[in-house]
Formats: sequence, C-alpha cells, structure tokens
Amino acid sequence: MSKKPLPPEFQQPDGESRQRELTRRDFVRIAGAVGAFGAAITAGELLTPSGASAAPAPRPTMTTPTLTCVANGSDPDTVIDVTVCAPAGGTGLPAGFSLQWMTLADYVANGNAWYLSDDPRICKASFSGNANGSTYNLLAGACLTVHVGNFLIDNQQGYSTTCDGALACDTAYVFRAFGHATSTQQRSAFTSNCSTSTGACDEQLLFAGCTKSKGYFRQPLVTNPSTGVVTENNNGSADAIRCALAVLGGTFTVGTYTFSTLQQVADIWRGGPPTVNDNVFTQGIALTLNIAMSGNCTNNCTGQTYPSGLGSATICNVVDGVTALHGTATFPAGSAAKVNGRTVQSLLDEANLVLTGAEDAAALLASTGL
Repeated sequence: MSKKPLPPEFQQPDGESRQRELTRRDFVRIAGAVGAFGAAITAGELLTPSGASAAPAPRPTMTTPTLTCVANGSDPDTVIDVTVCAPAGGTGLPAGFSLQWMTLADYVANGNAWYLSDDPRICKASFSGNANGSTYNLLAGACLTVHVGNFLIDNQQGYSTTCDGALACDTAYVFRAFGHATSTQQRSAFTSNCSTSTGACDEQLLFAGCTKSKGYFRQPLVTNPSTGVVTENNNGSADAIRCALAVLGGTFTVGTYTFSTLQQVADIWRGGPPTVNDNVFTQGIALTLNIAMSGNCTNNCTGQTYPSGLGSATICNVVDGVTALHGTATFPAGSAAKVNGRTVQSLLDEANLVLTGAEDAAALLASTGL
C-alpha cells in the first residue's frame, strides 16, 4: 500500500513528524470536508466576496398608453383619428410611441389575433420622441392625435410608416400602440385594442377620395426587415398597378421612362425619382394609373369597378388658395382660371410635355399646382 502524507488535521496529536497510513475513518473525514467545500461553492459562499453587490435590477417598464379612435371629421371615408394618451401619474412617453393597425376582418380571420409585428401584412407607424423639437415625447397626462390615412394632417414632423396610403372607406379597423423604450426604461406593453370604421363610400363624389394618390402607388412591395422576404403591400396597390398595366397593354410611359412591371414601379421611388421635376413625374405616374383603372379595375374603397371616364372628366370648382379635396396643399393664385374647364387627361398630357422637355416646368407648376 502506498504511503501518502496526511493533512495537518490528521497528524499525530503529539505533533510528531512521522506519518501513519490512512484509515477508513480518515477517508470518511476527508470526504466530508470536500463535500462541505463543494456545498460552499454551490451556494456562492466562497465565490462572492463579502459585501459584493447583487446583479442589477431590471429596468422598469414604461406606463402603457391608452388609445381612442374615431373617423376623421373632414375625411371620414379614408382617415381615422387615433388619440394616444400617456396616463397621468405614469412615466409619460419620452421617446414617443409606435402604432399598429389592420382591418378588423383580417384580425377576426386570424383567430381574433394580431399578425406578428414583423409580418408585412400588418401596418405600422413609428413616432419618435427623440427628434429635435418633437411633440411625440408626451408628458404624463398628455395626449396626441395622429391621422391614420393621412399622417400629414396637422403634422409636419418626421414619422415612418409601412402603410402611407388612404384607408379604405366603409371598412372597420383595429389599432394598438406601445411606448418606446429609453436608456433607463423598457418599452411599454401594448395598449388594449381600439376599433372603429371609416365612413361609407360617397358615390356622389365619383372620383374624389377613392382615386389613388402617388403615396398609394409608391410601395406596392414591402420587405420583411427580419427575413428579407419581399411580399405585396396589403393596401391593394399591387393589384391596382397590375390591373392598370393590363389595361395599358402591359406598358406605359411617363416622361422618358417606360414601365412594364410591378417591380419597376416599386423601384422608381427608391433613392428618389430620377428627374429634377420629381413631383410632376410621380404625380404623372399616379394620374396615368388612375386613368387606366377608371372603368376597368376594382376600387378597394367600394369593392366595385372605378367609375369610368376619369380621363375625360372636366375639372371644376378649383378655387385659388383653397385646399384640394383629400389633400394638404392649396391651389396657388391663378390656378382656377387655368384649370377649371380642362380635362384630367389634358393635365397629364401637359405634364408629359414638361417631363420630355417640350414645355417649361415652372409654367406648368404655376398654372396647375402640381
């Protein structure tokens, strides 16, 4: 049997230096000491210095905002006003908030549940409270109304959204929001759902409201930020563009640019329109598509075919200095005399003359307000 030196606690009581062989009892005592040492490590007794601070507590959570929603008083068929409030006595919303929405029909079809936040079918808008001069950084007890379907109403601040077009008339929507996180507080929980409907489609207005703006056509395709997968926007713009292309024989030209695919229309806005007369150019695209859709394509406001004859419709009731119906810009001085009595197609033809260099852009802008 091998001889092993003993630990001090197992040496001879008289302090003699000689060693003895380990006995069964010695092994039991050593095993007990090792077990106690292991237990101390497990409990952290030997690894945590006396007085060391514990792990930092998690950041507190923002107070959940509240929502109310109602159809807009001026544009009830295409705009819903959503009011976001930071509850009194809470944290406020110092970093702003985000809003999500989808049609109530889609919500019910999804099992009365929201699509995942990175699902391209869900509409989202972010209102940052960190930007200089922002009014989105709400104090506790304060409220702010945003206008879904036309965020530019009473709002010239920056925002980002995946759905910048008008809402569909006579359609129920559901909304929710959450407060943005800060460096010291986690984002809030989602609000309770808020649901309301846009107004009934006004067929007496014919083309007003349910003709589509350039904002509607600018994003027919959306990219999932998490997966990179490209899908069609849920606002119906992809179907509208495809229908217009079919009506136009598969191709159309605005200025010197020709379009024959949905992807080309989507790409033209990336990095900005390729012309110094970019507003005339993008309005020309929208007007071309609207005229093609007239009488031929399904209007997602009414579920019916667009009223025919938009191109030959005569413009009337334009008043200098008055805001255009469903718009945010006012007609400049001299517009009424130069626009009233003309057809929509004639305005598009004039825009194309500008874009091809055959007519001066300033003259067109001054006369039409494009």
